[in-house]
Amino acid sequence: MRKVLLSVAMMSSALTVMADRTIKGVVKDAKEPLPFANVVIRGTTIGTNTDMDGNYEIEVPEGAVLEFSYSGYVTQTRKITAKTGATLNVTLSEEMLDEVTITAGYGVMKKSDITGSVSSLSEDKLKESVATSIDQAMAGRVSGVSVTSTSGQPGQATSVRVRGVSTLSGSSEPLYVVDGMPIGGGDASHSASSNPLASINPADIISMDVLKDASATAIYGSRAANGVVMITTRKGKSGDAKITYDGSFSVSQFTKRLDMMNLKEYAQYLNDPTVRDAFKSEPDILLSNPDVLGEGTDWQDELFRNGIGHSHQVSASGGTDKTTYNISLGLTNQNGVMLSSDYNRINGRVNVESDAKEWMKVGMNVGVTR
Repeated sequence: MRKVLLSVAMMSSALTVMADRTIKGVVKDAKEPLPFANVVIRGTTIGTNTDMDGNYEIEVPEGAVLEFSYSGYVTQTRKITAKTGATLNVTLSEEMLDEVTITAGYGVMKKSDITGSVSSLSEDKLKESVATSIDQAMAGRVSGVSVTSTSGQPGQATSVRVRGVSTLSGSSEPLYVVDGMPIGGGDASHSASSNPLASINPADIISMDVLKDASATAIYGSRAANGVVMITTRKGKSGDAKITYDGSFSVSQFTKRLDMMNLKEYAQYLNDPTVRDAFKSEPDILLSNPDVLGEGTDWQDELFRNGIGHSHQVSASGGTDKTTYNISLGLTNQNGVMLSSDYNRINGRVNVESDAKEWMKVGMNVGVTR
């Protein structure tokens, strides 16, 4: 009986120690109290909200953790210990919602405010694809942008649609701006040599922003009626010279072949009286005896092949605190799956920037492509 009484006494003491405490206080930000802020005991559904003046009151067991949260603010926690007083005031700080994006024509805006009008493609995403031109690199990687290949010809312009097909200029392609210089977009009706984007090596690009909002017309006028693709090429950074090599290798295959008749089967087909009657054709003396004919030529084998592609680029960048440079030289060779469908490109680019004065920066951006 004494052991039982001793156990009960010890449990009573423990419950007394762990008894709930009343904690009061004010939840505010850097300027004013926050009404209806959440105050919850972590790991439970027990909690309360602050009143219009940011005041709260809650019963909390010692050792518990209080969580203070408010929309748009960083959640904070406080552990209730024996040293915690009856009053606990908490100041919440705003979340980092002020990440800004500097976009020509839009100025400086919160990134959270422009996600509906601007989509970005980083250098890391560009490196995930083996693309001959940057319009192909956008396929499936930029939300709200439809990229469709209209031909299997290497280097052929793709069909890019940002906001449907309505247009003021007669073309539904977006406007492309490379380092601030507007150039024409690809046109599926033109040949591969007329695709201006194919002249830019994707390895030279560090970012791509697609302006999808109609306000882009305020920057570039009616040319931007179908959206704008803004391309930024690589620039040098101050420091020791860095030499970089980028290379890729690819194989393209003709995936679906048609089941065709060989020469002997074709001769038997033409010699069938029913076929001759249907087409009212005269028998071909060269095909009159199918038994002496072989299989003939499989023209699909003659026309199609495995397309081998490879790309190489060497770049050097560096500079001082006042002058930076980036020089690149690239070679691209892509064989198509059909004979005589090839694409070869040699390109060079030089980007130089210099702070001539504290208030003036001059630069040169030269690209040469064959």
